[in-house]
Amino acid sequence: MFLGALFSTGTAITFPHTPIIAYNETFGLRISAWILSILSIVMIGYSLWKYRAAVFTSGSHLLLAGCGVTIIAEILNRFAFL
Repeated sequence: MFLGALFSTGTAITFPHTPIIAYNETFGLRISAWILSILSIVMIGYSLWKYRAAVFTSGSHLLLAGCGVTIIAEILNRFAFL
């Protein structure tokens, strides 16, 4: 009953342009999050490739740094897409 009355009015509902402007304003935040994500993938991949014999003992600093950068990039992505 309610949906029938709602759709029978014939009026169009449009969303305001403010969300589009807000999305465009977070361009720098989104790009920096993507760059950090790619950098962390490269860091973790290089650590796993270079120190593949003993990755958790000799290459742990680069691996941990890559994991930290990944967490920071994910936090930035959460702020960008809230």
